[in-house]
Amino acid sequence: MADVSVTGANDLAQVAGAINRLVPDLRKEYLAALRKVSKPMATEVKQAAETMLPRRGGLNTWVDDSKFSVRQRTSGKGAGVRIVATKSGHDLEAIERGQVRHPVFGNRRAWVVGEVRPGFFTETIRDRTPQVQAALVDVMEQFLKRIKLESRT
Repeated sequence: MADVSVTGANDLAQVAGAINRLVPDLRKEYLAALRKVSKPMATEVKQAAETMLPRRGGLNTWVDDSKFSVRQRTSGKGAGVRIVATKSGHDLEAIERGQVRHPVFGNRRAWVVGEVRPGFFTETIRDRTPQVQAALVDVMEQFLKRIKLESRT
């Protein structure tokens, strides 16, 4: 759906590279720390779906039941952290854009496209990005200090 990139994504990749070269045992811990500070954003997106999308018909809880996950990439041009929402066989991106395709009540063969408030995902991500970026920078700085300490021993 929407990507959130940390200002200094190159730094994210550089820290991961330093970990891989100097202290490979820290890699899992580093990725877990990145995931930990990013995961509350996924929870907030789920809550936004619950409050911003229509209750009538259950669209809000239907989207809330989707799988929201945190994915991080620590190498290449795409280095960064992403929040991803998936629901097999359904178009969450269309709902994010404000369109929902649904059957006409009582007639499963007739489908229509309705409008809903767009942006439950991107608005939440955008509002929360500065705090998450700061937390990610803190994680990187903590791990840089640990690399320096552990590479000396």
